[in-house]
Amino acid sequence: MVSDIKINWEDDDGSFEAEFKASKNTSGSGDEDFSNMLSSEVVRSTRGFAVGDKVTGIICSLNGVAKDIAIELGGKLSAVIAREELCDSEGKLIYSEGDSITSFIVSKSGGEIILSNSMKQSAARENAIESAFVSKVPVRGKVEKVNKGGFDIKLMGKTAFCPISKIDLKFVDDGKKESYLGKEFDFIIEKLAGRDIVVSRRALLEVQQSAALEQLVEAMKKEVILDGVVEEIRDFGAIVSVNGVSGMVHISEVSHSRLEKVEEGVQVGQNIRVKVLSIEERNGKQRIALSIKQAGNDPWDTITERVSVDQSFVAKVKRLEVFGAFVEIEPGIEGLIHISEMSWFKRINHPKELLKVGDVVNVRVLAVDSNSRRISLTMKSIEDDPWIVAKRDLQEGLSLQVPIQSLKPFGVIVELRPGVTGVVPLKALKAAFGDSFRKKSAPGIMLDVVIAKIDFSERNIYLTLPNISDDDNGIDAYEDYLRKKREKKLEESKSSDALGSFGELLKQSLTKSKY
Repeated sequence: MVSDIKINWEDDDGSFEAEFKASKNTSGSGDEDFSNMLSSEVVRSTRGFAVGDKVTGIICSLNGVAKDIAIELGGKLSAVIAREELCDSEGKLIYSEGDSITSFIVSKSGGEIILSNSMKQSAARENAIESAFVSKVPVRGKVEKVNKGGFDIKLMGKTAFCPISKIDLKFVDDGKKESYLGKEFDFIIEKLAGRDIVVSRRALLEVQQSAALEQLVEAMKKEVILDGVVEEIRDFGAIVSVNGVSGMVHISEVSHSRLEKVEEGVQVGQNIRVKVLSIEERNGKQRIALSIKQAGNDPWDTITERVSVDQSFVAKVKRLEVFGAFVEIEPGIEGLIHISEMSWFKRINHPKELLKVGDVVNVRVLAVDSNSRRISLTMKSIEDDPWIVAKRDLQEGLSLQVPIQSLKPFGVIVELRPGVTGVVPLKALKAAFGDSFRKKSAPGIMLDVVIAKIDFSERNIYLTLPNISDDDNGIDAYEDYLRKKREKKLEESKSSDALGSFGELLKQSLTKSKY
C-alpha cells in the first residue's frame, strides 16, 4: 500500500462497530480473520472499475503532510491520489476535507485504486500503461500515422505500434490502411519494453467476438430475434453485423418477395431484425447464416384471411415462364397466371407476347392453396367472357357456316364466335366426305355445321354436318374420348399434388430449373 495514508472513519450510528463485533462473533477467529474478510471484500468491490474510468469521490482527510490523500468512492471502497494533484502551481492545497473530486483511475491492483486528475500526468501515465499491460485491460488509442507494416497509435501520451495484421479481424491490404487514420479504438498492450510498446486491436476483438458468438448460439437455440445493422451489400446477399459479429443474409432470406437485387430489400446502414439460422466453422472461420424474412411474420400463414376466390387485385409481373407469368399481388405473395388464362380471344404461345417483367395487370383469383403456397390467377374478365354472350344466341339445331381452325385426331375444331369453339367429331366427317375428309377439313375452309348439343357447364359445343344421321354424328365416341382425357388429367393432378395442370407445369418448371 502507499505509505502514510490516514483514513478517518466516521460512524454516526455505530453500525460499523456492530458489523465488526458481529463478524468476530460469527467467525470466532479474531482481528486477523476480520482483516482478511475486509481485504477480500475490497478486492471484490474494485472489480467494477477499470483503468481509465472517470470516478467521483469525497476527500476523507488532509491532516498531516502525507504524500497521498484518501478518497472515499462509496460504501467501504476507497482510493488514493497524490497530494500534489490537489495543489495549485505554487504547491498550495486548493481542496478541503469533504470536498467532492472527479479523477481518473490510473492503476488498479490487489484492491488498491490510484487516481489522477489528469491522464497526462507523467507518473500516472507510466503507472496506467504498466498496469494495463500486466492486467490486459483495454486502453483507448488513436490511429495517428500509417507506416511500413502497420500504424502509429497514440495512447496515454505515448506512441505505440500496431501491426497491420492486428488492427482488425479481417484482412487489411495497403490500399485500405488510410481508412483507419484519425479513428479511435480500444487496444490490448501486448509488449511493453521501455519505449517499445506494441498493441493489438485484433486480440480484443477476438475476445469480444468469442463472447458474441456464444450469445448467438444461445439465440439460435431459443430462436430469439436480434437487432442488426447492414454493413455491406453483395450480389448474393447482405453482410449484417449482430452484436459486433458479421453474418450473411442470403438474397432468398431478405424478403418474402422475390428480389432481383439485394438493394430492393435492404440498404447499407439500415437497422434490421434477424433470426440466426446456422453457425458453422469452415476453414477456421465462423460462417453465420441469418434471415430477415424469418424474423417477421410469414404472410402465407394468414393468406386465406386476405385472399379469396373471385377477388381482384392489381398485380406486378415478377417473372415469365413458358407456361405462364408469376405476379405479386401483395408483398411476399405471388400467384401464377397460366398461359391459358391470359386472353379469351387470342391464342398465346408464350407470355412474352402479352407481358413483360414489371408490367402491372388486373387479375382475379381462381384458386388458393395455402398448404402448397400457390395461387391460381386469371387475366380474363368475367364481363368479357364470350361464353356468356354465346349462351344467349347459340342454341341446338342452329345452322352456321364457320371457319375450320384445326384438324385433330378426334375431329375438327371450328370457331363459332370469337373465343367460342365447337367440335365436329371424326365419325361425322368420314360419313359426309368419305376418304377425302382430310382434304375437305383443312384449316381455313368454311364449313356448314349444325349445333347438335351444347354443354355450357363444360363449355363444350358438339356439331354435326347437314344430312348426317344421329348414328353417324360421332358425339358418343367424342364424349367417351373426353371422359378418358378427364380421368387421365385427374390422375396426373393427384400425382403432382397440385392445382390441376397448373401444379404439374409448375413442378416441371422447378425440376428443369435445377439443372
